[in-house]
Amino acid sequence: MKRFLASFSYFFHPIVIPILALSLYFLLTKDFFNGLEIMITLSQVLIMTFLLPITLYYFLRSMRLLKSSIMIDSAKERVVPILIYILLLIILKDYVLQHNRTYEFNIYIWGSIYSYVLLLLSIYAKKKFSVHVASLTGCITFFTLLSIKYYMPNTIILNTLVIALGFTASSRLYLKAHRSSEIVYGFLVGLLPQLAFWYIAFYKM
Repeated sequence: MKRFLASFSYFFHPIVIPILALSLYFLLTKDFFNGLEIMITLSQVLIMTFLLPITLYYFLRSMRLLKSSIMIDSAKERVVPILIYILLLIILKDYVLQHNRTYEFNIYIWGSIYSYVLLLLSIYAKKKFSVHVASLTGCITFFTLLSIKYYMPNTIILNTLVIALGFTASSRLYLKAHRSSEIVYGFLVGLLPQLAFWYIAFYKM
């Protein structure tokens, strides 16, 4: 049981979520993009949100600035990785994807940036909200809103994501990485920025 639950913490690690969100985005909008655009955008997001963070993590480990595993359970050690990830997301949105046509995905990135800012502030408030739950909740919210916008509901994928969120949250509790209140706050931190930026982008224009 421990291995089964722990696997969700790795499969749905926060650095995996942006590429998952983008894949879901292209699943719904692939008719609006050509194959080359999709491949280039996927590669850009993979590099900025997955490969670079992993490289920087091992660099920080080699410099002895991090002692935790890739889960970074220590609240104090989360500060630098979160700051770096916020910077990478800003670079991705404002420079790498600046002339890209993936408008809705850029809204998702904005929401993710603010989620990570809230997660960073929570550390200074001596809290340790779940980054796993926040990032996966943001992805699910984005996919749900996107499905509504394009009138393309996919209940199978949505239900699968919700089940994955449940197992991921249970994994963090089972491994004693978080308390139940930190899971709930992580959920809200992932949900609210996505709703706010979606509303600003499409309903308050």
